[in-house]
Parts: sequence; C-alpha cells; structure tokens
Amino acid sequence: MGTSMKKANICLPFMASWHIMHAMAGILRSGAMGPADEDYLYRMHIDASFDVADADSLATSGLYGGRSEGPAGGLAGAHGPDPDEDHGRLMMMTDEERESYVLERIRLIKAAKNPPKVPKMYVANHCVFDCSYCGHRCSNGHKSGYVGDPKVMAEMAVREAHKNRYGIFISSAIHRCPDYTEELIAETVRRMRVDHGYKGYIHAKVMPGTDPMLIERVGWYADRLSINIELPSSEGYKTIAKQKNRDNILGPMGEISRRIKGHAGDRSDRGRRFAKSGQTTQMILGIMGEPARVPLLLAEALYRKYGLRRVYYTNFCTPRIADPSLPGKPTPRWANRRMYQADRLLELYKFRADDILPECAPDLERDVDPKAAWALRNLDRYPIEVNKADYEELITIPGIGITSANKIVEARRYAPVTHEMMRKMRISLKRAKYFITCKGKYIGGGVRWDRSPGGEGGAPTLRDMVRDVPDRVSEDLNDDYASGFACCD
Repeated sequence: MGTSMKKANICLPFMASWHIMHAMAGILRSGAMGPADEDYLYRMHIDASFDVADADSLATSGLYGGRSEGPAGGLAGAHGPDPDEDHGRLMMMTDEERESYVLERIRLIKAAKNPPKVPKMYVANHCVFDCSYCGHRCSNGHKSGYVGDPKVMAEMAVREAHKNRYGIFISSAIHRCPDYTEELIAETVRRMRVDHGYKGYIHAKVMPGTDPMLIERVGWYADRLSINIELPSSEGYKTIAKQKNRDNILGPMGEISRRIKGHAGDRSDRGRRFAKSGQTTQMILGIMGEPARVPLLLAEALYRKYGLRRVYYTNFCTPRIADPSLPGKPTPRWANRRMYQADRLLELYKFRADDILPECAPDLERDVDPKAAWALRNLDRYPIEVNKADYEELITIPGIGITSANKIVEARRYAPVTHEMMRKMRISLKRAKYFITCKGKYIGGGVRWDRSPGGEGGAPTLRDMVRDVPDRVSEDLNDDYASGFACCD
C-alpha cells in the first residue's frame, strides 16, 4: 500500500444489501495506512449486510433469555409443579384463582430475542472473478482497490468487535486466488485470537474452491464459517458467474460440514471447538428469473445434507455498472420477507418445501404469507379445536406461532382454553379466530369460507381476513415467524 488515504465527506449507511460495496472502489486508495486512517478504513470495510449470530447462545452468551421451543425441546419457563401432582390444590381454587395461576405460568413462556447483528469487514475489495451481479468483479473498471495487512485488520476488527459487543464478520473479495485470500482471512482471525486474546464471536468467510487444510486452519479460530452458494440454479454459473460452479461451492461446504461433525467434542490447545456455531450460506433471489420454489427446494436440500445453521437471502439489485446478461428488474423487497417466512417454516415448523410452494403454486404471494397460503389450500383441516389439537396442529394455524402454541399447550394442562383466556395470554386472534374453536365455540362468523378474494359488495372471504402488507410487521405475524426476519448475510 502506498500513500496514506485522505478522509472524504461521505457516509456509507448500514443498509440490507450486500451489493453496495462496489461504490467503495472509487473511494478507497491504495496506500499506507496510518493510525489516523484506521477508523475511516473500517467504515469503508462495512458492507451493507450483516452476519446474524442466531440461535447461538454459546458464541454469544447472555444474549438469550428463555427460548420458546416445541414440546420436544421443553417449554420455556415451564418448570413448575405438575398439574396431576397438584390436582387437589387446583380443585380447591375458584375459577378466578385458577385463571390467575395459569396466566402466571404462561407469563414465563417468552419468544426468543431477536438475534444480534455484527458488521462485516473486508480484507480486500477487488476481485479476480467476474461475476456479473457483483460490484467487485474484475471487469467493473476499478481504478483502485485495497488489500489489508492481517496484522492491521486484526487490530481494527478486535476494536470494532469490542465496540459493538457482538463480534465481527471477516470476509473478502477474491484477491489473487481463493487460497491466497483464505490465508489472509485465516491469519487475520488467528491474530485476533492469539495476539489480541479476543474471545468473542467471529464469523469467517470461506472462498470458493478453498483448500481443505485452510478450512481446517480457519475453523479452529472462527465460531462460524460460510461459503455463499449465491445462485439457486446451476445454469447461472455458466452464464453470469463463470469462475464458479457447484463443485467449488459445494465442495468446501461439504468439507466444512464433515469437519464440524468429525471434530465434535474435540478441543484445540487453546480450548476452542471447531466452528462451534456451524456454517451458513446465502442465495440471491430472482437473479435468473426463477420462481421462489427453486431456491426454497435448494435451501431444504442444503439444510438436510450439510446441516446448515441458516440460509440467508438477498434480493437481486442491478449493480451501478450493469451487465447486459443480468435481468432488467430488481427483485421486489416484499419477496425477501416472504422468502424468510418460507425458510422459517422449513426449519422451525418442519414444513416441506413441496408443502409451502407446490408445483401448482411455485411463487410467493405478495399479500398472503406462506403459512396462511398453505392454510387456504388446506381448508379441510380447519377449524381446529385448540383444547384437543396437538402442538404440530396448533402451529399450522395462521396467527399462532411457536410461542403462542406453547402457551396454549401449557395453559390447557390446568384449565380449558377460551377465546378470552387467549386474549389475556396475549395471543392475537386477529387471524387465528377464523381457523379455531375454543370449547366448540367459533367466533369467525360473517366470513365466506373461501380462499378467493371477495367481490364488490360481497361478504369478505378468509383470504381477505389473512391478507397483510409484508413491509409492516403485525403482532401475530411476528409470532408466526419468530426469529425469521434477520438481515441477510
């Protein structure tokens, strides 16, 4: 690096799109970095996306309270007396006392907190690959770029990780070649651990086609590893990402998975576990004009085969210097939200991709979320009696998610659940009332039991009642898709 950089009067916002980094190329200058420039350089490293340390109480201890889980995992906070053992005392209670007792028990069941987000730092910003959708591609006309020294990068990363308290994500464009870049990343995270004694969360990116020994090296220092599959269809690699292919993406992904399993229970000489927070990946939605069913089927296969912790989704946005091989229109924002909802149905609710987006309905709907769409296609299952339905049936009800289902299962151990009790338990009935009965009572009258939109002057239909605006989060949607709206990685 030559001359030192000068600060410019710019502001790079924390936005939820990974592609904005291409704007940095014209701002950064190759040059020696003095202490006064370090903070500025860090700001230039901040990508528009974040890593999400979700479901990872080990890597980010103290961030999570009682997590709401299904019966197999145990109910959050439900550790009091068994109702059968305490039957005599309950029978002596008045109806008001019994209700107060139940509500006090239910108060302990809480949804998981939103996962923390950590900023991304790039080791290098100019790539030797030529992926059409990427602002860092080699044909993008960069006149300047940078590659950071691991020693300096480690210092900056540790300082920022301490500042935001939740950790750091070390990534990079591909400088020279994948293995050389991965060596820079591995050395950066090693220095963070060894030279600076940093014990917090580190997510490290793995480059396409990285040598297995480099994966082994970086995995002992990083809490999480990831390699981005990016394109949901193999055809895309042949046209818009020619240096990438399924082998140099899925090969390292499989290697990470095997090493995580192979090192289960092992500890390094510094007492660390290998990539203890697992691995993740990212896909770009709509980049090949494919229906949402295609990336969802791929995500299902990746979860099953490689045991991924999360799949993140990014909307396709046309780069500032567009490539003619790319589609002309960006993916709408609502599609990203709907895709995360569908993904959470896969992982948290154990739906199958074919259930969520069957061949006859391969696209996500703007005005109806995937769970409600599934319910409208399966109206013969409803209404469900909440006092008799098992947990798996309860979580299929629009408006009732994992937390609300757990509250119902716990409450009915002591007394029958009514609509009024559900309100007192803070379970939204805005949509759920059309799909449930409580003690045989149905309060969703006045609505046509029809999946089609209502006509002019006609009675509203079920579809009208479950429609929502995807850019606005309602209380019952939050519960339906708990922890499903994290920013993409």
